[in-house]
Amino acid sequence: MTGRNKNMVCGALLCAMMLSMTACGNEIPDMTEEESQRIGEYAAVTLLKYDANNRSRLVDPEVVIAKLEKEAAKETTKASQEEGKAEETGSTGTTEVTMPTAQEEITASMEDFFGLPEGVSITYEDYMVADSYPEDGAADDYFALDASMGKKLLVLRFHLTNGTEQEETIDLLNTNSRYIITVNDSIRANALTTMLPNDMSTYAETLEPGQTQELVLLLEVNEDVAGAVQTIALHLKNASNEYTIQLL
Repeated sequence: MTGRNKNMVCGALLCAMMLSMTACGNEIPDMTEEESQRIGEYAAVTLLKYDANNRSRLVDPEVVIAKLEKEAAKETTKASQEEGKAEETGSTGTTEVTMPTAQEEITASMEDFFGLPEGVSITYEDYMVADSYPEDGAADDYFALDASMGKKLLVLRFHLTNGTEQEETIDLLNTNSRYIITVNDSIRANALTTMLPNDMSTYAETLEPGQTQELVLLLEVNEDVAGAVQTIALHLKNASNEYTIQLL
């Protein structure tokens, strides 16, 4: 028997011994699934290395080993990154929003961003913290929104005014915009999409001449955050424009 064949046989015997010892359960320590997989990969590569029938330019054992090591390193890096993201998200209790880096046009006002008709304006009024909205029951119960347990609703209020002498149809829904609210320079999340008739993100109505309509954007925050609001910013974004306004 040649030296190469001896090595191949020895490798096969080694695999058989390892399997039998594992079956006994008391000859070698228990191994994790990852350790068992690595031993299996090593044994397979060892057999491949000394098998004359598999020696070719298409299968290089050294390349296989390098590839396995590279893939293992990538999996370790990926797991570390995912763990870091999970810890970061858990610390705020709010879904983190990643902003795209596309080169959109930066507009100078909310009116320009939405493409409102000349004479129609939209201005920020104030904010309120509540357990539900609307608080006074002015709307039907079907449209009322309650905060989740341990949270509060942060309600941003705006006034949409038709300053012209004619009816104006305002359609904010079809601008397909994102409304991203930042609180205290740390919590950043999309505004809630609701069934409220005055939800800014879904508003599409006709305003009479001189009419003013209150619009709102809602965000659910933890109670401790709701009691210590220091800054609020709103970032508007769609396929072609973006606009940021510091509200507080």
